[in-house]
Amino acid sequence: MTVRAQALWAVGHRVVSLAMGEPDFATPAHAIEAAHRAARAGNTHYPPQDGTPALKEAIRHQFARDNRLDDALDQIKMANGGKQINANAFLATLDPGVEVVIPAPYWTSYAGQAKFAGGVPRFVVCPQNKGFRLRAEDLAAAITQRTKWVVLNCPNNSSSAAPGEADLCAIAEVLPRYPHLRVLSDDIYEHLIYDVFRLLFRLDLKAMLALGALADKAGRAQHARPPIGLSDGPNFVSLESLPA
Repeated sequence: MTVRAQALWAVGHRVVSLAMGEPDFATPAHAIEAAHRAARAGNTHYPPQDGTPALKEAIRHQFARDNRLDDALDQIKMANGGKQINANAFLATLDPGVEVVIPAPYWTSYAGQAKFAGGVPRFVVCPQNKGFRLRAEDLAAAITQRTKWVVLNCPNNSSSAAPGEADLCAIAEVLPRYPHLRVLSDDIYEHLIYDVFRLLFRLDLKAMLALGALADKAGRAQHARPPIGLSDGPNFVSLESLPA
């Protein structure tokens, strides 16, 4: 659909494309220059899969500055976009039939990734008459003993709904009742906001963080191309736990 929209634009049609979502500005010059300097300095070989020490330190600084998270470097990971971070988390933790709670509307890949990893998506409808926001009581009703993950995405793709502080505090009261849960907070759009609401990890939700929350974001706000995914959270699978 994106290619078709571009073709129509090229011949003079005015098109509002709701296909591929990306900002309408170019990659900032300082990001281009930084990539150029790195390439000229010889950083063109295969790096560690989860990021170089210098990059992970920079990511750690960003999480501390933006989200008040201060974790060890071995909990900082990078990948080829936020989508890979989500997929890695599901593949490392889901057994067949285990549930992933996903508020709806939702980004289509959440459900596909859960199914690919053997899980079962369980949707929580966020109605239009409530501003498409996730309500704590609806979340609680969707959680079962088979639930492994709760996905939180704000601002939401595709509704753009952004929960307020009261909404998040109510959700934070629900989640600690289920110590078997993990929380995936997909904050890819955290900088594409236009008012004073605060995002999930800008609140002191220590009880929820104790569940083993995974904060996940990508270079979308800076329009990085190719995008990179950043995550901060527990190490779900260690090398020592893998069979020889």
